[in-house]
Amino acid sequence: MQFTPLTAADFDQPGEPIQAGPFSVTILHDGFAEHPADNDEGFPPVIHTYSNGEGVARETVEPHFFSTVSPAWCSRHWRAICGILDIDPAKHDQDARDYAAGGYSLSDARQEMFAEDLKEMVPGGYSGRISPSDWLDALAALYTLAGSPAYHLTRTGYCQGHYVYALIVYTPDFCKRVGFDPKRQDPEKDAAAMADQIAAWAFGDCYGYTIEDASGETLDSCCGYLGAWWSEAGEHLLSEINDSLRHQFRHHELAGLAMTPEAVQAATMEAMQ
Repeated sequence: MQFTPLTAADFDQPGEPIQAGPFSVTILHDGFAEHPADNDEGFPPVIHTYSNGEGVARETVEPHFFSTVSPAWCSRHWRAICGILDIDPAKHDQDARDYAAGGYSLSDARQEMFAEDLKEMVPGGYSGRISPSDWLDALAALYTLAGSPAYHLTRTGYCQGHYVYALIVYTPDFCKRVGFDPKRQDPEKDAAAMADQIAAWAFGDCYGYTIEDASGETLDSCCGYLGAWWSEAGEHLLSEINDSLRHQFRHHELAGLAMTPEAVQAATMEAMQ
């Protein structure tokens, strides 16, 4: 029996099995998929907010940007920071001097004040003076100013009110841990792929598959694939299905030759190498 790889066009919709020779293949919605950043050590630090149309499902988290820079850095770049946060630098500088009069150095006072300003800007905070999108724009500019490439990316879902705002940050610690070189590699392209994964998870584009024999016994199954199965993002899912089917067809063919189970297993392993 000849194996013919399946394509997205062979499937109608999730939950409806199709026949592939003697096997039944079903693509399923995975309602328990983990957030991609929670189970992938190769995922860069991410701050985001999203809505699935039923209200905000995951709030933005408070940034820890100022824990990564020194007071001297804040003082050296204070005009640039004021511009990013849309603050009057002259007034802010006078406030910092007044703050410093209480026993702080001017650099420490500036860091404390900038940290407070940024915290107040967090959407949902007591000032909430900017939108989540503008807030992430500001954070991206700050991280980039500090030497960590950062990208704020927006993705929209299938219905009004479905959106993802994601800030992907390539911190020195992350780049060192995973061997990522922002100067030699393309962090913007990488961040776009990460944002696509977050959006797929947020909008429910999470899938898996099962392969069963004629008796209904499950021969193989796997979940956790992110991306619409009918799109380019779903190519990995289809590739995994076809790899598994190729193995099942080979095993079925050998079993039909009345070989012993041990011989079937040995021949199958040899064919897969």
